[in-house]
Amino acid sequence: MKLWKKLLCITLSTSLLFVSSAFAAENDTDALLSSEPHVYDILPDSPEWNAMTLYERRAACYVSAEEAEAMTTDVLVETVMNYPYLGDIYAFNTISMGIEVVSGRFPALSVLLARADAQSALQRYKDAQIQLYRLDSDEPLSIHRAQDLMTYIDSSEVFYVPLSFQTVVKTPKGTNVSVFADRTWSEAGMSASVAQKESENMQKLYSSALIIGNPTPAYNCHSYAWYKASTSNTYWMNDPSAYISDGSYKGASAAVGKKVTYTSSISSVPIHSGIIKSTSTGPTIVTSKWGMLALFTHRVNDSPYTDDPAKFPGVVVNFWEAA
Repeated sequence: MKLWKKLLCITLSTSLLFVSSAFAAENDTDALLSSEPHVYDILPDSPEWNAMTLYERRAACYVSAEEAEAMTTDVLVETVMNYPYLGDIYAFNTISMGIEVVSGRFPALSVLLARADAQSALQRYKDAQIQLYRLDSDEPLSIHRAQDLMTYIDSSEVFYVPLSFQTVVKTPKGTNVSVFADRTWSEAGMSASVAQKESENMQKLYSSALIIGNPTPAYNCHSYAWYKASTSNTYWMNDPSAYISDGSYKGASAAVGKKVTYTSSISSVPIHSGIIKSTSTGPTIVTSKWGMLALFTHRVNDSPYTDDPAKFPGVVVNFWEAA
């Protein structure tokens, strides 16, 4: 009996030593990680912001993968949530597409999405924000953004369920183009008030951007540019490629009324479309709908779809006219 007890004590002691060693090693690893979030020296409210180009602003707000990897997850969440251009995730056809585009430009977001504990860290951040603003009826955008990143990470959830009536419109040459009619805010995964605040935030981020139409999930950039350039448009179009591939439109130089597309080199489907408003005085000005957000006018090279050719040469801007 004494031998059995002695062996048991040795076994338990060894197990406790292993657990303690593992816990200590984990704590040592955490201790090596930064507990301070990245500090953004240049922000939309700073005097330097308006004097900078879009590319300079993005460069000033850049956080490398190496810096992000060296942060604890809670600190990394704070760094990502403070990123001035995080709201760009709402300017695309889907929030998922927006998150993927922004994470490609901003490595800190990509690092966060890959963390095993990202979901729990985002939840802690969201809970803290709710507690902080619990007496304020005007919730900050950070709460909604944190939830949308959590939804993206949770593959069991989706942002967009196509409950709208699906139908087709036709190109000038008669090719069918699939569209959704009368999309609602619940299908879009956002509220009208949040979309309005995100749109107003875009005007701060992009110096040439001016809101000329209210946010709505009813129509998007492709439908506005290729089907009907009106705020009464009720069709959402995910892929306008047929207008070009069937010969209805051909390549052209920039001129008023011509279509403009922003296309990634990894896909033949344009990520954004617009219509040229003016070219005569200064830069080319485009009118386009930014996802479910507002209808904007903006410089052709000043938008969530514009990439620095030196760093992201894959996005190509093309102009089109009726064939």
